[in-house]
Amino acid sequence: MNLRVKHLVWPLALVATACDKGTENENAAEIATLRAQIAELAERPAEVADPEKGQDGREAGKTSEMEEEIAKLKAEITALRGASDQMEKIRKDLEKTTEEKERLEKKVEELEEANEKLNEEVTMKIRQKAVGEKHETIEAMNGRVFKDVVIRSIDDDGVSISHSAGLATLRHDSAPEEWVRRFRLVEKPDPALEPDTLADGGKEGSNPQRPGSGPSEMNEDEPADLAPRSVDESPDLTEEPTATTAETRKILESHFNSIVIIDGNDGTGSGFILNIADRSYLYTAAHVICGNTKLTVTDPSGRRFTKFGTFEAAEDCDLARIEILEQCDSGITLASPDAAKVREPVLAIGQSGGAGVLTVLEGNVISLGPKEIEVSADVIQGNSGGPLFHGKTGEVLAVVTHLVAPREDIWAQDTGFDEIRRFATRLDRDFKWQPMPIGRFISEKQRLESHIKKSRVLFALSVLQPGQQGLRLPGFQGSNGDILTILAENTDEPAVAKLIEMNREMAEKKIGIAKADLIKTFRRYYHEAVRSLIQGEETMLPDQFSGYNRERARLAAQWRGEAVEAVEETLKSFNP
Repeated sequence: MNLRVKHLVWPLALVATACDKGTENENAAEIATLRAQIAELAERPAEVADPEKGQDGREAGKTSEMEEEIAKLKAEITALRGASDQMEKIRKDLEKTTEEKERLEKKVEELEEANEKLNEEVTMKIRQKAVGEKHETIEAMNGRVFKDVVIRSIDDDGVSISHSAGLATLRHDSAPEEWVRRFRLVEKPDPALEPDTLADGGKEGSNPQRPGSGPSEMNEDEPADLAPRSVDESPDLTEEPTATTAETRKILESHFNSIVIIDGNDGTGSGFILNIADRSYLYTAAHVICGNTKLTVTDPSGRRFTKFGTFEAAEDCDLARIEILEQCDSGITLASPDAAKVREPVLAIGQSGGAGVLTVLEGNVISLGPKEIEVSADVIQGNSGGPLFHGKTGEVLAVVTHLVAPREDIWAQDTGFDEIRRFATRLDRDFKWQPMPIGRFISEKQRLESHIKKSRVLFALSVLQPGQQGLRLPGFQGSNGDILTILAENTDEPAVAKLIEMNREMAEKKIGIAKADLIKTFRRYYHEAVRSLIQGEETMLPDQFSGYNRERARLAAQWRGEAVEAVEETLKSFNP
């Protein structure tokens, strides 16, 4: 076979093989090999028939055919190169499509998370707003009718209500359908087996009883079932412990009627009755009493307490107690020292939102301090002064006192401190009680507010500047809005009323007033203003206030001194 023909046979086979493999890298390798071989053939001279060697003229024809084959190979190489470029383009397009798909999937996940969070927030607000609602009758899914219904609390497990026959919890499978949709109640799986069944190991032939699906009530025949009913056969020690149904029921049965609702003209709160050394005391937060000149104290049965003895305020915290001079059989007992432990279950009972009904809020101890306990129970305004019970022993650990607003700085984001925090004052420590007339304690708030209000007016007057049209605010901005607000809110003060009248009269005068006369007028006004604001007002002596208000009284006295000093500095600037 001619040498050039031999050179063409296996390159053609290689081209066929490269096309069959169909991969980008293999095509590139085969193309490179073919190009090298074609270059080699092109450099060799064509063989011509030699008559002397006995070869005929057909060799020249074969050379022409070989050249045609080479041309075909070049065309195929060009086609393969185009296919390779097309494959590279497809690969890049595929990478872009994959990246876009991943981006869209991530966006969908973010939107789903945002939507879920929004739904949770809306659900929480709907449930909180519904607490305290009153309904003449409510029909459960099983046909049971409840009368004189008041919604006490709502969570995923169901709606806790009080009614004419006691208490009940209407769950997903027993609450009215409208409530299930409105409050977005969650369908729970069947509760686990009861403890005694688990102890038997679930032997074959046993007939374990599961709690019924209907609502549970608090009456003589069937106590309320307000706590989670499931029992974990293999408890996860990493989860926070919770009170059992029996423990919660026992606490409610023995303590519920010893908790009271406190209402007044300046706010509402809660409290509880505690028997100590043959005496009965009403315990509550000091701020629930302070400022309330018209107080009523009522227990869940409607009994109103009207006979009170000595009032005492704790020296170093938001806590007060009043002796009750009526027969009170309270079953509440104080917890022993150090009974509170982090992650232990607690129950907070009080009139959440000031709705006039007692709610039972479950939670856990989050953190402990020497004077306070931080809890996860969702206490809000109205729970102040109410008891915080240990979820298992039923002993009272603390008195619910205050909330702390969430931090909004970047350091608190996603830390848990960007949410509302809830605190209670510990009772398992010694207190220094300060006896005082309750009327004097109630009046402390009004005295402090009046004192601070007049100090604010003095500060506002000290920044005014004299002119032909009276004492006016300076031209710069800044705190001018605050100054105007202070003056507008205190037009009933003689000093402010006199300022308005003086400025109006001076603005109406068309002839200018001599500077010396202006200074004299302004000095006289300031002396009269200071005298009217502090005349007849008792000296703010912090030691004469209760421990609860003492620090505020100290600050009020400090601010008054600074306000008077600011006015005196303004007077010094009035040079004739």
